[in-house]
Amino acid sequence: ALSKLLLFTILFLTNAAGIFAADGDLDPSFDGDGIGITDNGNTNEGVIDLVVQPDGKIIAAGNSFVGSPSTHQTTIVRYNINGSIDSTFG
Repeated sequence: ALSKLLLFTILFLTNAAGIFAADGDLDPSFDGDGIGITDNGNTNEGVIDLVVQPDGKIIAAGNSFVGSPSTHQTTIVRYNINGSIDSTFG
C-alpha cells in the first residue's frame, strides 16, 4: 500500500504543473517558451483565427500585405504540438 501511495505521489508531483495551470497560462513545451512566431517576411502580418485539432496540432490563419502597392495575402500554417511548423501540411 505504501509503494502505491508513493508511486501516486510521484506521478502527481511530476504532473502538477499541468494539473494546476490556469487557463491562459503559456505551455513551455510549445516552442520552448510557450510562444510560436512565424515570420513570413512580409509586413503587417497577423493571425486572425486559431483552431486546435483533436491530435493537438494547431492551425493558424491570418493575413499579410506584400509589396507596393500593398497586396493582401492569406496565410495558413499548422504547428505540431511542440510548436514546430508541420511541414507535412498543405
